[in-house]
Amino acid sequence: MSRRIAVVVILIAALLAATTIFAQQRAYNLIMKDIGTTFASLKKNLDASGVAAAAAAPAGRGAAPAPAEEANAGRGGAAPKWDDSVRDAAVQDATKLQGLFKETEAFWAKFDTHDAMNAAHSAQDGADQVVAAAKANDPRKAQAAYAAIQKNCGTCHFSHREETGKGFLIRP
Repeated sequence: MSRRIAVVVILIAALLAATTIFAQQRAYNLIMKDIGTTFASLKKNLDASGVAAAAAAPAGRGAAPAPAEEANAGRGGAAPKWDDSVRDAAVQDATKLQGLFKETEAFWAKFDTHDAMNAAHSAQDGADQVVAAAKANDPRKAQAAYAAIQKNCGTCHFSHREETGKGFLIRP
């Protein structure tokens, strides 16, 4: 009889441990929704800097300078600045994105999907660049880093997401 009790106690403990482990991992769709919300907030904060997204895109060789760059060229080229509270909000958003992309990378690691892991890692690097640029009060660099993050997201979504009509299906 005591042997049965010991087996039951062990099984219950194992079940509780497994439940705890799975409860600590967020569902992937919740991570993606959080990324979407945070990414939109970051975009709003970067746009509040007064630097157009087109001005942040790197110009090709021989390309005309962006209008903001032309306007600043004759005035010593001072970088535009944005409100401290908005800049700090951009830093917070980018920092949050770093953690969310780390969760995304861990999700894809379970499937050994290297291109998705690399995209998530590159997006983390982009978020790090946004943080550094915002702290340096350089909205152009922050916008360029934001565009790089967006490119990584698009690449992964194109390769690993399928529309079902009722939502999306993840393809590892």
